[in-house]
Amino acid sequence: MFTAILWDYDGTLANTPVKNIAVTRAVLGRLDPALLDPLPDALSSLAAYQAANYRWRNWRELYRHALGVPADRLDEAGALWGPCQLADRTLPPLFDGLSEVLPRLEALLARYHLPTATDYAAADLYEKTLSDKKRAGDTLSLVVPTAWGKSVLHPIPVGQLLTWIERGLGQ
Repeated sequence: MFTAILWDYDGTLANTPVKNIAVTRAVLGRLDPALLDPLPDALSSLAAYQAANYRWRNWRELYRHALGVPADRLDEAGALWGPCQLADRTLPPLFDGLSEVLPRLEALLARYHLPTATDYAAADLYEKTLSDKKRAGDTLSLVVPTAWGKSVLHPIPVGQLLTWIERGLGQ
């Protein structure tokens, strides 16, 4: 039985681009419907969306260069991601065989005394979160899963984030 698995959401355990393309369209529709007319090439298909994601270094570059979001509206677009993601009911499919792999992975980690926690310092993790797409000014919205396919947004002031990460790491 797993107590928790904390993992980067984007495409590690589930085929998240299936959901992310829909969420991205919703973000653009709420930000400025004209951004969807005509539909950017990067949103024309799942393959095009994935190719654009791999081309650009981060979401800001993707939104700016592939989707045409003006630079001065990127923070606003980032703030829309969390609410649009929660509103979208698409359940990204888990990769085939994952339910069989996870118990085996846990057993292998235990057998070889491999770490199940990060060696990164809280300050290093904090630095990376500062460019997260769910940050809007001095607030970052944490997506907290409550059940499979269900999450709640937990806004936290950026000034409290380092303490929150330190507590999570048991520091």
